[in-house]
Amino acid sequence: MPSPMPDGPWQQVSGDFFGPLPDGSYFYVNHDDYSRWPAVNINRSICFERIKEILDELFSMIGTPIRYKTDNGPPFNSYKFAEYAKQKGFIHRKITPKWPRANAEVERFMKNLGGVLRSAKINGKNTNEELQCFLRSYRETPHSTTKVPPSTLLFGFSKTAGIPQVDSLSFEKLKELHSFAKENDENAKKRMKEDFDRRMEAREPRIEVGARVLMKSEQNRKSDPIWDPVPFTVSAVKGTMVTVRKGSRSLTRNVSYFKPFYSHNDHTSVENKSEVSQTQVASDALGQLQVEPTLQEQPAARPETVNQETAPPPLCPPSQAYNPPPQSQFPPCHIPVQIQSGTQHQEPETSRLVGRPKKAVPQANKANLDSRESHGQGLASQVKQGDVSAELRRSARLRAKIQN
Repeated sequence: MPSPMPDGPWQQVSGDFFGPLPDGSYFYVNHDDYSRWPAVNINRSICFERIKEILDELFSMIGTPIRYKTDNGPPFNSYKFAEYAKQKGFIHRKITPKWPRANAEVERFMKNLGGVLRSAKINGKNTNEELQCFLRSYRETPHSTTKVPPSTLLFGFSKTAGIPQVDSLSFEKLKELHSFAKENDENAKKRMKEDFDRRMEAREPRIEVGARVLMKSEQNRKSDPIWDPVPFTVSAVKGTMVTVRKGSRSLTRNVSYFKPFYSHNDHTSVENKSEVSQTQVASDALGQLQVEPTLQEQPAARPETVNQETAPPPLCPPSQAYNPPPQSQFPPCHIPVQIQSGTQHQEPETSRLVGRPKKAVPQANKANLDSRESHGQGLASQVKQGDVSAELRRSARLRAKIQN
């Protein structure tokens, strides 16, 4: 399910670190999820005291957001940051561990930031100057998703890049831009979700609370198993975020990290249930058979009375039986056969061997056979005399085979 766009600018801010850089420093990025306006600060430490100074300065200029979304790394997982969130009055939302896609807005900006730093290093330019030039261009350029510049959605104007404006935006024009940005964001996320579901063959999760599942393990070596052999028990399910427990250990991961666990005992219990159900059905059927009366216990059927007046007459008297006449009383049957004069009646030729009947030979083939027969007899006599060549001997053998 794609994340909905916040209701207004600077209501939900995502924070993350980029680094470490070659000099040991980090880029601390704060990204507005509504307008896509980024703020980047360079610091050499990720301790809570340094992060607190940056956030105090940022919140004093723009305001305190309603929700602040981060990963589960330091210093966001510390007790001091939780107390700071209560003091400032914002909700600290931590994404699913080991699932950076849940913080996709700021992660996508990190990709652009890395390209700028690599380009500055290759061209031999100052990293800080190239970063500030990139931020001015990014804030004033219409975003690929909302089609509106981030500075316009956050502040209502765009003057940081030095581009002159013809007229200022009215309140009605700003309302139209915000509606236009929300519509574009919804359509873009819908297209991305359809494309992702098609490529990854996504389907609805079937993991419920109380089920036993296997979790993917971290493979430090290629020989390590992909799945943890000891099953976990699902304790909570919130969308695609699943919390499991094994003893005193509790973990939260994305649903793609789990698969259902089936043991031999589960199959045995299922087979036992099926056997019990079959036995119950057989006993019920046997009880029904015992309740029904048998053929011997059923009363004999009463004979039906026939009305002699309305009954049809019998075909023959009941005292007389039908006796067929002897065969000698029937005269022999003679079928006359008409034979034309000058022709002799011949029985059809059939083969005496078991199998197919002999083929009828056409008259033209019979004439050819007769001529070849006389020729073959001559060849046979020549073969006996021994004055023929190999071709004649072969023809004689072929003719003998045809006759047989």
